[in-house]
Amino acid sequence: MATGFESHTFDGSTDAESGTPITISVSSTGPEPIISAAGELDFTNAHLLVETVTGLELDGHRTVVLDLSGLTFCDARGVSALLTANNSVGSAGKRLLLRGVAGIPRRLLSLTEADSSLDVE
Repeated sequence: MATGFESHTFDGSTDAESGTPITISVSSTGPEPIISAAGELDFTNAHLLVETVTGLELDGHRTVVLDLSGLTFCDARGVSALLTANNSVGSAGKRLLLRGVAGIPRRLLSLTEADSSLDVE
């Protein structure tokens, strides 16, 4: 669990043996925390994204940026994780901003109409 804004990285590991790799890191180089996800967000690792977002201490920050520019794939569980993360940040009175969403992840957000519930830049 990430507290504050120290660097926190999952380096491609997943809980399932047949899982797909994802890298999730947290940084605070700017005025808001930035969570970067790269690789594939699916049912084997979506919980890692939710755990990272819900583990942030958001005092003094209004926005959390979720940089998905390195994401190459996303399935329905990944979309669910994004919605869960959005709800978690929103319930704290903060905003989750998705940045760099492209390709298959962008298409899936559009097809499922999840992009109407998420703040996608």
